[in-house]
Amino acid sequence: MKELRSSFLKTIQDMESENPLSIFREHMENGLLFKAGLQDALNQVNTFANLYMSAIELQEEIKKKESASS
Repeated sequence: MKELRSSFLKTIQDMESENPLSIFREHMENGLLFKAGLQDALNQVNTFANLYMSAIELQEEIKKKESASS
């Protein structure tokens, strides 16, 4: 579980450097339709939020297991 949490945290850290607004602008400049560019930016935010919450939940489970084995 700790390895999975570390992986989530690394992905979250990498994603923090990617601004959804920049993703949207880049798609618009590359000729994507407005709806597609917006959807990609929203997907980025949703993925980030889901990973963030999963990392928090994993940390809680890790603490429970550690306190149960103590």
